[in-house]
Amino acid sequence: MFLEIVQNPSIATSQHSGFMNDLKELKPNESFQPASITAAQPMVIHNNGHEDIHHHEEVEESLNIMDKEKELIVKALKKHKGKRKDAASDLGISERTLYRKLKEYDINE
Repeated sequence: MFLEIVQNPSIATSQHSGFMNDLKELKPNESFQPASITAAQPMVIHNNGHEDIHHHEEVEESLNIMDKEKELIVKALKKHKGKRKDAASDLGISERTLYRKLKEYDINE
């Protein structure tokens, strides 16, 4: 919109009068160019001979949805001290669904 008004000031309406006053202050020989976007460059971090960097080891984490669901159910039950109604509410599922999942995952809480 800004670029259109700069290129053709006659399309501006009275509701843009403050904006138009700001445009009049611009020098006529100023030209507007669209901003260019450059891709981010990866950051390279050098050790520079320092041996104080600690060894990093990746821990294998399960991304299985069923494992995560079971883990959340167990956490909710512990949080609500075994009260299934409150755990189901906290999980956003019905009590019936919680009972079915407890049986499916063989959770005895």
